[in-house]
Amino acid sequence: MVRRVSLSVAIVLILLPLAVVAAEEQRYARYPEKPYAEVIEDLRFAIAEHNFRITSSNEIGAAITARGADTVPLSMVMHICNLDYAGRILKSAPDRLLDMPCRLAVYQDDTGVTIQARLIDQTDQRVTDIASRVNAILRDIVVFAAAPVD
Repeated sequence: MVRRVSLSVAIVLILLPLAVVAAEEQRYARYPEKPYAEVIEDLRFAIAEHNFRITSSNEIGAAITARGADTVPLSMVMHICNLDYAGRILKSAPDRLLDMPCRLAVYQDDTGVTIQARLIDQTDQRVTDIASRVNAILRDIVVFAAAPVD
């Protein structure tokens, strides 16, 4: 019994770091050296240029501050969607609905501004091609928004 538990614990300890790495690989981040407001403006432009639409945006930092809490850093989560890609995913794998809409996060802290995209898992064979295309677009959007101002 002790041996079986020890083996189980060993397997978990070996596989746990792999799960953490996999979770981290689902995010794509850039750290622009320009003001938060310009990053948001450039994100909006890049989203439209890639034929995605902002379905909602949540200014989390402003909402927390408005409730009378201490001032928190500027932060926003944008939900974006391209109905063509969303329809393809829904037809191929309706259980992947939680992958939509795509999400971008922008926040400012003591080190500067960060942009993150939550990427779609490409390991599901039913949506690998679509997820690969959408992830490439999400990376392009983040790269554009993070690019230095000329």
